[in-house]
Amino acid sequence: MGSIIAMVAVVTIVAGIATVTTKQLHSVFSGGTPKSDQLKSMLTRWRGELTEERAALIKLKDEELDLLAQKPSTDRKFLKAKNRTVGRIQTIYQENVAVFIYQQFPKAKTETSLILIQTSSSEYVFSRQGQDVFVSIDGSPEGILQRNEFTPAGESKPLAKFEEQPDQRTVHVDKNDRTLGILLIAGVGNQVVPRAFEFVDMQNPEDRTMLEMLSFYYLLSQNLE
Repeated sequence: MGSIIAMVAVVTIVAGIATVTTKQLHSVFSGGTPKSDQLKSMLTRWRGELTEERAALIKLKDEELDLLAQKPSTDRKFLKAKNRTVGRIQTIYQENVAVFIYQQFPKAKTETSLILIQTSSSEYVFSRQGQDVFVSIDGSPEGILQRNEFTPAGESKPLAKFEEQPDQRTVHVDKNDRTLGILLIAGVGNQVVPRAFEFVDMQNPEDRTMLEMLSFYYLLSQNLE
């Protein structure tokens, strides 16, 4: 794990995207990346187009999260566009738990992408600029995900992280000193429809939000990038 940015200085909201400005960071929307008004229009349009899809999603109970499937389902026809992947995060029984849109911007000077993930009750937005991923939840800026560590806006130390294990088959999703979930690495098991989790342990709604946010991002980044 690398070191995290020393201090998050200023946080603003641009169309529900958390943008964190520090002395160490460039502007999220500079240097060939999409402009903030373009992203605002894009997210607004996406939300409208996903209204019916979102209404049909199921919500798993906390104890049912270990039923999540490891590989998201993609749909080549739904909201088709250049450099875009659209699909659903499902259970092992092909029940839709979340819908996502993953848009890449290959002409940007640095690696740039935008991900919108909606469940029946929550929305997660990930805006990547290089190695930095700025996260918002339900339109509120939450912080930055960098080198597998998540640091809340306004904080100097990471709150949560992905921790690859020596067994080379699992990745822990840790919050402070507690493991919220154990993700299985793709290709390790022999299940026909592999599960995403080997273990889940949540004690409050905040734990669930953190686990969903990190694990959904992990599943998409591992299977789509």
